[in-house]
Amino acid sequence: MTYEDALRGNVLVGTPDSVSAKLMRLRDKVGFEGILAELNCGGLIPHDRVLNAIRLLCQEVMPRFR
Repeated sequence: MTYEDALRGNVLVGTPDSVSAKLMRLRDKVGFEGILAELNCGGLIPHDRVLNAIRLLCQEVMPRFR
């Protein structure tokens, strides 16, 4: 899978603002109430970057959906 393929599919990549916007559009379209996040599929992302992604998801994305 290429990066472009991932962006066209079910993968969300970007800033907290862009990920939140994509999730809001998906929520409005299909009505989901939760997500399953795989933040290091394949184990190729350094641990510190995965932790930063978790922090951003929890502190900047999730609060927009409460």
